Amino acid sequence: MHKYIKTIRRMNTEVKLWEAEFLAVNFETGVVEKIISTNYFQGVNFEDACSSLKKSSMPWLRLTGNWFKDTEAAVENVEFYEKLTQPSVLTSDMNYDEFLDWLELGNEEDVKSAMEAFIKDGLDEHVKIMKLHLKMKYGKKGNKKEDDEKEG
Repeated sequence: MHKYIKTIRRMNTEVKLWEAEFLAVNFETGVVEKIISTNYFQGVNFEDACSSLKKSSMPWLRLTGNWFKDTEAAVENVEFYEKLTQPSVLTSDMNYDEFLDWLELGNEEDVKSAMEAFIKDGLDEHVKIMKLHLKMKYGKKGNKKEDDEKEG
C-alpha cells in the first residue's frame, strides 16, 4: 500500500533533479572543500531524492538541497559556477567600469582571495587594478616607515 501511495504522489507532482556534492581535500592548501558533483538524483521532494541517492551506492555524495526542474536548468547552473572559478571567463564580457563595480561587491578578504585566482589565470592587468583598488579603498597596512622603505 505504501509503495502505491508513493507512486500516485510521484505521478501527481513533478520530478526534480537534486544536486549532490562531496568533500575533498585540496592538497595544495590542505583545506577540505565542498565540490559540486556532476551527479543529480531524481525525486519529487528531498526525501525521495535521498532514497535515490542511497540506491546509487555512492556514499561519498550528499544532497545540497538545490534542485532543478530539468537537465537544461542543471547545465546552466554548472556553467554559471564554472564562470566563477575561471576569472578569464568571468571577466570576458566586463569593461573597466563593470570590473570595478564587481570589485566593490566584495570586502578586502574577498578581493585578496579573488586576486590569487586571477594571478593563477594570468590576468596581470586585472591584478594591477585589484591591487590599486585595495590600496585606494583600504589604504596601506602596517608602519608608514616600513611601507616607504618597501616602495623606495
